[in-house]
Amino acid sequence: MENRILDVAELAPLLCISPRTLRNKLCAEPNNLPPRVKVPGTKGPRWRLSDVQQWMDALPLSPDAVTVTDAPPARRGRRRKMVR
Repeated sequence: MENRILDVAELAPLLCISPRTLRNKLCAEPNNLPPRVKVPGTKGPRWRLSDVQQWMDALPLSPDAVTVTDAPPARRGRRRKMVR
């Protein structure tokens, strides 16, 4: 496995979330993220690509997960006001 070091901007797309959401998760629920490493002389957390891959492989697969293709189509236009 590769030991490339990832920062927030590189890890977020791998987890399919935005960098801002990743930063929020770092504060709110750090235990639900891959293990971090502290690289001397850098600001912010870093992750080893090999650790991220192992963490993702260990996640349980959900057979009843809804895929994007199963989602109903988005409604067009703005919401109508409720008529009384």
